[in-house]
Amino acid sequence: MKTQVKQFDLKGKSEREIELPGIGTANGFAGKETDKDVYYSFTSFTYPPTIFKYDIANGKSTLYEKPKVDFNPEDYETKQVFYNSKDGTKIPMFITYKKGLE
Repeated sequence: MKTQVKQFDLKGKSEREIELPGIGTANGFAGKETDKDVYYSFTSFTYPPTIFKYDIANGKSTLYEKPKVDFNPEDYETKQVFYNSKDGTKIPMFITYKKGLE
C-alpha cells in the first residue's frame, strides 16, 4: 500500500503534499484547530512503525520516536512498478532491495 497525504486549510484549499519517508503506510494526523503540531505513524516494507511529529505551519516532519532495532531502513529502497496481466489489467507491485544492487 502506498499512502499519499495532502494538507488543506480550513476552507478546503490545498496547501501541500506531505512528504513521507518513502513508499509505505501513514496514519494519524488528527488534531484540533488550535494545534501547531500533529503526530503520525509511518511503516513500510523496510521501515518499522515509526512516529513523526508534523509542524502544520511549515510542513516539516521530524522523527519523534522509533523502535530500537538492529536494522537501518536507509540501507534499503522500495520501488513501485506496474505490470500488465494477461487481460491487460495493470497490476501494482513493490520491489524492495538493498541500495546499490543491480
